[in-house]
Amino acid sequence: MQTLPRKTLFLALLVGIGYFLGGLFGTALSFQPDHIATFWPPNAVVLTALLLTPPRTWWLYLAVVFPAELAADALAGIGPATALGFAVANIIEVLTAAFLLRRFAGLPFRFESQRNIALFLLCAVGLAPLVASPVGAATATLGLGGAFLTNWVRFIMGDALAQLVITLALLSWIGLVRNERTLAPARAAEFALAMTLLASVSWIAFDGPGGAGTGGVPFLFLPLPILLWIAMRMGVWDTSTATALVSIMAICFAVSGSGPFNAPEPAQNVFGLQIYIVCVFLPLLFLSALVEEQRRTRAMLQASRDGLEETVAHRTGELAQANAALQKEIKEHRESEELFRMTFEQSPFAAVMVSLDYHILRANREFCRITGYSEQELGKLTIKDITQPEDLPSSIANADALRRGDFDRYQMDKRYIRKDGTTIWVRITPQIVRDAGGKPLYSLGMAEDITERKATAEALQAKTQELDRYFTLSLDLLCIADTDGYFRRLNPEWENTLGYSLAELEGKRFLDFVHPDDIAATVEAATSLAAQTQVSKFVNRYRTKSGDYRWIEWKSYPAGSLVYAAARDITERKDLEDALREAKSQAEAANQAKGEFLANMSHEIRTPMSGIMGLMDMLLDGEATHAQRRSLELIRGSARTLMSIVNDILDFSKVEAGQLTIDREAFAPRTLIEEVCGRFEYMAEQKELRLTCAVDEAVPANLVSDPGVYHR
Repeated sequence: MQTLPRKTLFLALLVGIGYFLGGLFGTALSFQPDHIATFWPPNAVVLTALLLTPPRTWWLYLAVVFPAELAADALAGIGPATALGFAVANIIEVLTAAFLLRRFAGLPFRFESQRNIALFLLCAVGLAPLVASPVGAATATLGLGGAFLTNWVRFIMGDALAQLVITLALLSWIGLVRNERTLAPARAAEFALAMTLLASVSWIAFDGPGGAGTGGVPFLFLPLPILLWIAMRMGVWDTSTATALVSIMAICFAVSGSGPFNAPEPAQNVFGLQIYIVCVFLPLLFLSALVEEQRRTRAMLQASRDGLEETVAHRTGELAQANAALQKEIKEHRESEELFRMTFEQSPFAAVMVSLDYHILRANREFCRITGYSEQELGKLTIKDITQPEDLPSSIANADALRRGDFDRYQMDKRYIRKDGTTIWVRITPQIVRDAGGKPLYSLGMAEDITERKATAEALQAKTQELDRYFTLSLDLLCIADTDGYFRRLNPEWENTLGYSLAELEGKRFLDFVHPDDIAATVEAATSLAAQTQVSKFVNRYRTKSGDYRWIEWKSYPAGSLVYAAARDITERKDLEDALREAKSQAEAANQAKGEFLANMSHEIRTPMSGIMGLMDMLLDGEATHAQRRSLELIRGSARTLMSIVNDILDFSKVEAGQLTIDREAFAPRTLIEEVCGRFEYMAEQKELRLTCAVDEAVPANLVSDPGVYHR
């Protein structure tokens, strides 16, 4: 439950005290002994609190009514049951008045107009006492006696008079305090003088110079001029205060038996007082409200006049400033237009202004140059007239979207038809120029001649396609990888070599396909490539989809984070090299066996030949005829020749084994040649041939070499 603020609790306490004191005051001003109340002030205290506070706190102010009513009535000798009935009637009255005024006038309630005064009189003075009067009259009849109708009329009149006199005065003074209004010294002095005179005149009117015996009826309206003075000169709060003073004085004198309201019947005095107060109070109250409204209207008019004059002066100054700003803006606009014209004309880019129906409004020199038209000729054409027909649909679609506001600007490449009929490529960047309201005015486009660039791009595209075809059709393994070890692009030959599809290879780590024994060497090569070092004739093995491995020889070139490589499948070459290596090994083994055979055979032949040559030497040392000696020498020469052949066989073996040595000794070439020829004389005679031997005179008589090699 929300805790109430201390200020609200304090105000509720003040309302309870005010209700109690008001009850005592109302009882004191009643005609005894039947407690005929002239008016009942406690309800005015509670209603004032309700009209100045929010409805959520009303229950607290109403709760204090019961103890305050019981206490006040107990002091007046009224029983508790009757007191509770009066409390209920009073709560009904103030709640009715508060709800009606909140509904029609709003809270907090103020006497600022005749409308609010009329609403207060209708709701608080009229309807609220009327609604609560049955309960109050019944309580008075049952508890105090008397006729119900009489009690009903007295209840209505007493409560209505209290609301009229007390509530208005309390609301006026509280409103004055809450608004922190202060009275000027002159007005305060005038108000004090008026109240002093009013009190004096009221004393004369209600008591009279002759006291109660004179009756004082001729003097009843003596206070009226002063009340009119207060109503005309001062506000509602002054008038409500003055009328409250007059009313209370009239009631006090009447209760004490003085003045004109001193009839033997108390009820007559009550009705007379009430009618007098109402007749005096109401006209003055409306008059003061009217004067207050007129004063407020004059003040508002004066404030409006002062404000209007200030506004006129301010607006005059603003207009002067606006005029100066406008002149400056016009100047800046002219300068801006001139700057735009110069920029438009001298722009290195072609610029053109096009209307919303595609007519060319203006074109600069560069646009005229690239199209071949003069500005006057372009002014008779539309942008459609110079656009290549194939490019027209897309150009119109983009222009319509730009006009609708789908985008602020766009860029497209299109073709213009020059005046001479040739076609040029241009890159246009149009945008819509709009007015302050966002309405499209025209299109401003910038155009750049990109014909040469387009041709270069097409040539580059053709070259790219050519390289791509080469890349695709090459029988070598072409590869683009990165230094992080991933395939980026491969040509179709990889599918033929490894059996994987390109989708299975591209984007994968190439180390995942390398033979485990080659991974270290491959990582070392990749490190060199990452260091921007070219790698050539690098060989490793790659796994095929079937699980076999193929030998791949690489040549790779790094370029930043990419590696461009060409490779070949050298598996067949590797197999051939292995076969050749095996054949060589077998041939070397066979050659070694042949050498060993020849060496053994030579040794086997040399042994008997040495014996034969020894016998020939012995026969030549003995006696023999010339013919026999000649034959023996030939036999010995043939034996030596055969020995030389055996030596040649051994020398050939030495040559193959890399062990041949050359002896150096002096010999006579002619003698060596004659010996060789002599060995063939017998065979020549047998075949009836003539064998001659001739040595050129230029041949030296002696040489240094290996005579055995020459002899053989």
